[in-house]
Amino acid sequence: MELSIVAGLSMLLLLFVHQFFSSGVKTTLKGQDTLESIRAASLLFAQIRKDLLACQSVQTGAASVTMGVAALDLPTSVPFANTLTFCTRNATTTYSLVATPRGKYILRTFTPTVGTVETKTFGVPRMERFEVLQVWKHHRILSNRIKPGQILIQIVIDSNDPRMPTKEIRLSSVFISQQLTTSDWNYFFP
Repeated sequence: MELSIVAGLSMLLLLFVHQFFSSGVKTTLKGQDTLESIRAASLLFAQIRKDLLACQSVQTGAASVTMGVAALDLPTSVPFANTLTFCTRNATTTYSLVATPRGKYILRTFTPTVGTVETKTFGVPRMERFEVLQVWKHHRILSNRIKPGQILIQIVIDSNDPRMPTKEIRLSSVFISQQLTTSDWNYFFP
């Protein structure tokens, strides 16, 4: 009788220790998964920023929305694109989502007017969507109304791994594309 009580208590203790360490492993895996995706996305966002600073115009196709001064949130049915194009005087740079059987990645294609085409790939682990939207937001500063262009880029990470409690993560960045002239960028807009 005493032996079965000791065995039962030992099993309960082992079950508690297993659950404790199992939750620690899940938390660690989730943190590593998220950090890996953030690092990969930050490399992509840094390259997009460089290309945006050098461009003269931005094209997102029909993915554009205009918001009034009082609007705070994006409309619910916003048309996102999965392609972003920067045009300069001598080249065009395009970012597009490419799907393969092994996964999805972002392809950066630099096409100069003279010379060879250069491509570079950006892989974000478990990326499901690359969403691009040009936002024209009205602002009122003193008596002036301005409408700077902004580029909203979202990378949606979706994990089908049952060990990950958070299934979807959205990594977003907003870039200001408004220029004072074609060569003088206005850095004063946040």
